[in-house]
Amino acid sequence: MVLLSSTLAYRHVVGLVNVWVDAAQTDRSSAISPLGVLAEAHYFGLWELVDVLEPLALEEAVQLEADPPIRRAELARLLLSTSGRHGDLRCQGLNFTGSDLSRMDLSGINFRFARLDDCDLRQCQLQNCCFEGASLKGARLNQSNLMGCSFARANLESASMTDCNLHDPAQHLIANLEGANFRGADLEDCNLGGAVIRVACFKDASLRNCNLRSCNMAGADLSGCDLSGSILQGTNLRGTNTFRAKFHKISTAIHSSAFVDQGHVSFRR
Repeated sequence: MVLLSSTLAYRHVVGLVNVWVDAAQTDRSSAISPLGVLAEAHYFGLWELVDVLEPLALEEAVQLEADPPIRRAELARLLLSTSGRHGDLRCQGLNFTGSDLSRMDLSGINFRFARLDDCDLRQCQLQNCCFEGASLKGARLNQSNLMGCSFARANLESASMTDCNLHDPAQHLIANLEGANFRGADLEDCNLGGAVIRVACFKDASLRNCNLRSCNMAGADLSGCDLSGSILQGTNLRGTNTFRAKFHKISTAIHSSAFVDQGHVSFRR
C-alpha cells in the first residue's frame, strides 16, 4: 500500500510539473517560478523536464539579480540611439557578464570598471575602447581589433585573446596594458608591437608567436609564461620576473642581465 501511494504521488507530481512547465513556457508573467519547479524536478529525478526547465530557471535567476547583465539587443539599441561616434556612449561600471557581443562594432566605448566576465567579444571592433579597471575574467576576445585600447589595471585572468591586433602601424594608437592581470590568459599569435605592458602579470599565460617588438614590459611578471616563437626585438624586459618562463625558438638576442629572476628559465633555439 505504501508503494502504491508512492507511485501515485510520483505520477501526481509528474502531471503537476508538466502543467507548471507548460505555464512557465507560455505565460512568463505568471506567479509560477521555474526555479522552484526545477528543484522539484531534480528531487523526483525528472531529467527530461530538467533539460526544459534549466534555461527558464537561468533566465529567472538573471532577472532576479539586483544588477542584471545588459544583453546584445539592449546594447544594440543604445548604439543606435547615439548620434555620431560610439565614443559618446558611456558604459562605465555597467554589467555585461556572460553577454554575447561578438562581431559588433564597439569602437571608442568607455567600459571603465565594467563587468565583462565570460563575455563573448570575438571578432569585434574595439579600437580606442577604455577597459581600465574592468573585469574580463574568462572573456573571449579572439581575432578582435584592439588598437589603441587601454586595459590598464584590468583583470583578464584566463581570458582568450588569440590572434588579436593591438598594433597601429602608424603608431598613432598605442595600446596600454600597464598593471593588467593576464594570469593564465591565452594571447597566442597576438600583435602587441609597441604596447605599454609595464608591471603587468602574465603568470602561466601563453604569449606564443606574439609580436612584442618595441614593447615596454619593464617589471612585468612572466613567471611560467610561454613566449616561444615570439618577436622580442627592442623589447624592454628590464626587471621582469622570468621564473620558469619559456623562450624557445626566439631569434632575437636576449640579454639575461635584463631579468630580475632567471631561475629555471628555458631557452631553446
